[in-house]
Amino acid sequence: MVIDVLFDTDLASDIDDADALVYGLKSNDFNIRAVTTVYGRVDIRAKTAKKIIDAYTRNKPDVYIGEAIPIHSVYPFIWHTEREGEGVLTQDEFEKPAEGFGIKNNALDFLVEEIISNSGKYTLVTLGALTNIARALQKEPRIERLLKHHYMMAGLLTFPDKF
Repeated sequence: MVIDVLFDTDLASDIDDADALVYGLKSNDFNIRAVTTVYGRVDIRAKTAKKIIDAYTRNKPDVYIGEAIPIHSVYPFIWHTEREGEGVLTQDEFEKPAEGFGIKNNALDFLVEEIISNSGKYTLVTLGALTNIARALQKEPRIERLLKHHYMMAGLLTFPDKF
């Protein structure tokens, strides 16, 4: 059985999300319908995702730019500008607009519309800040019930009082 996936990620500043994306793209068990990017330089993250997709699969999931700034965080906002996309994107690709890669804007509208139009079809995989998903739920709370599954890779779900 092939699992239809929506893949939400903050990839580009470290390797774990890229590894997960490549695994999902190469596996016969998954059909990644789209990749949405979140947190920080979402344009660089989207270009990096697109370049990985182009290198590793004939199936070309769409790539959407999502939310750059978290709704709320106990941590200061971090820009990984010196590492994001390094080793994947050329200097020309860093400077080229995301639209030139075939990348689409507005991950939120895409997520809401795709999940509503395909009730029970998608497994959501989130590997970063949950801002895209939180904003999508604010926009359309019904999507919570319309996902087949939701798997996340996250550091903390609650925070100790020390923060």
